Amino acid sequence: MLAIVRWLDRWVFPGLSFEEALGENNLAVAVFLAALVFGIFFLMSHAVAADLTRYDGAFRKYGRLAFGYRVDWRYFKAQGMTESGLDPAVCSTAGACGLMQLMPGTALAMGLQDRFQARPSIRAGIFYDRRLWGIFAAERGLERLWFALAAYNCGPGCVIRAQEAAAALGRPTDRWGDLRPLLPAETRSYVPRIRRWHRRFARRYGRPEA
Repeated sequence: MLAIVRWLDRWVFPGLSFEEALGENNLAVAVFLAALVFGIFFLMSHAVAADLTRYDGAFRKYGRLAFGYRVDWRYFKAQGMTESGLDPAVCSTAGACGLMQLMPGTALAMGLQDRFQARPSIRAGIFYDRRLWGIFAAERGLERLWFALAAYNCGPGCVIRAQEAAAALGRPTDRWGDLRPLLPAETRSYVPRIRRWHRRFARRYGRPEA
């Protein structure tokens, strides 16, 4: 930041010494710095705001196709934010790639040929969520979704083993609060991160649509 200001100072205030002007609280430099900081903040805030609206149409479309109105589509956008920050070009060290961070075998099973295409990745990820949703049952509200999202992160076998462990301990197997402590640390934080992003999107767009 200071290097940028020094460079601009030579063009905007060619007759001033940057250090001396700051030391004397030069009004022109102060106004210039304030305008520069405000401008950068303004541009970045608008860029972030625009960035957060990416792919809304795809998330809404495929969320409705896969779940109807039972699940608010913004949960899947929140999942995309959690997985990749909505970046279709990233890969994890484990080999998951694309916006929805699908492994090669999962992508193949969901009919996804190019994991780096954003909208096909969204479609495959949401329909994979729907497939996982069909594996689990829960009596209360969205807890079935939490199980599906957890399985997306650590695999359905991992969640099923956690249910078996809960049963062995005499705990309910269909409640997220009882299952969460038995899951891997990454999965325990994965679902809450999605829920936090969903709350942010809900505040931005209004009340949930499902």
